[in-house]
Amino acid sequence: MVAQTTPQPATGAQAAPTEIDAAQLRALVPERVGDWKRVSITTPPRRSHGENDGGRSAVARFEHGRQRILLTVSDLGGLSGVAAPAQWSGEPAERPTADGTEKLYRDGDHTVREWRARADARREVTLILANGIVVAAASEQADAAALKAVAEGVDRAKAAALRR
Repeated sequence: MVAQTTPQPATGAQAAPTEIDAAQLRALVPERVGDWKRVSITTPPRRSHGENDGGRSAVARFEHGRQRILLTVSDLGGLSGVAAPAQWSGEPAERPTADGTEKLYRDGDHTVREWRARADARREVTLILANGIVVAAASEQADAAALKAVAEGVDRAKAAALRR
């Protein structure tokens, strides 16, 4: 009879992380982007055990005068495998949605989704990186150019280099 053993990692070796740490996501958010100043940054609490929350995120509020932008940097966690195939590869496309208008296009190594509500002034710009990092900027006051500038203020090269 042969005894079975559980393989152990070599001394000093650690298991690969399954998600990107919230502190790493917070570090991607700049203090300032042009005239936009970060006034707060938080890490929302994890959902209760058993819920698929998709990973960690950092949420920052930026202000410029009376305008506000909410910036969210998220890790899709275990869902990150869907990010690479979800990268937009076609021509830029604009289409109506149930509650507004959506524009999708490729910008360098990431997909950009711009959304505008039909009923009010809400807008959102989302950058989807191939490694599952999602940067979303939303506002009821700022225009799409300001949203995109704040979203692109996140260090995308550093974000793309993060690995699980």
